[in-house]
Amino acid sequence: MSKKANKQKPLDKPLNDEAPAKREPLVVYYDENGTKIGDDGYPMTSARKRMHTVFNLCFFWGVIVLVWALFCCVFSYFQNQSYSFYELVATGGTQINGWDLAFVLRMEALFGLFSGVLLFPLNLFGFHWFYDGDPSRKTKIILAVLGLASLAVLVAFVAMIGMPSPISLGNILLVAACAYSMGAVVAERPTLKKAKPASKVVKK
Repeated sequence: MSKKANKQKPLDKPLNDEAPAKREPLVVYYDENGTKIGDDGYPMTSARKRMHTVFNLCFFWGVIVLVWALFCCVFSYFQNQSYSFYELVATGGTQINGWDLAFVLRMEALFGLFSGVLLFPLNLFGFHWFYDGDPSRKTKIILAVLGLASLAVLVAFVAMIGMPSPISLGNILLVAACAYSMGAVVAERPTLKKAKPASKVVKK
């Protein structure tokens, strides 16, 4: 055997000794006027900043809506109702304008789940339309469904108990903000040109 064959190979370093993968810093570019440049290369005007903020609000409002729906669902079981085990029917308990409060809370929770399912795709498809140039069809369909459903629930709650559903009211305001901001972005888009980066800021 040769001396080379007898040499022991160096042991590989254990995995836990490897340097952790470093997170890439966020780089923000600005044009010669000091205006921030968006991910699509266009300057972030007031309308575009508002659109970005509104789409972010869709995500955060979706989280709030789901938490509120969970609260309503749990709270509905503390309304002193009588339950029939075999028929699975709940009767009595706290009343609000002739309606069982537990029933109202469960309807709010159900609508909150429905809204949450729509709000997260609205955030996703909205940003794809805004920055990637995808068609706006999916975003508009979600806005229409969410807006019409929220209007129907709002009218039903006001007619039934004399007060609006918090989720439906918030949804309508958000849908209106989305529609207004999208219109402003579309109207402004032909006047914009791709910006040339003049400076950048690295955010860790």
